[in-house]
Amino acid sequence: MADLFRHTLTVRELEILLLIATGASAKEIARQLRIAARTVEAHINHLKLKTGARNRAHLVAVSLEHGLIPNPCHSVGQSPNDDRTAPNIV
Repeated sequence: MADLFRHTLTVRELEILLLIATGASAKEIARQLRIAARTVEAHINHLKLKTGARNRAHLVAVSLEHGLIPNPCHSVGQSPNDDRTAPNIV
């Protein structure tokens, strides 16, 4: 399913999606990309339509679930299914 999303999302939409995942507001994204905030909002609406997301938080969750954006909770080289346990603390 991630491939389906990747093929339908534009480069700009993916760029905005990554910035949304960092917690950036539409105004902050607009300043960084040097575009209008309304244009950012339009891209966000297109992203929600294409992914079926209900809001920005759901958009990030769907994107993580389908591998559209990297999961910051998984460090490089560590598998998400890694069964490492915390050290014993006495």
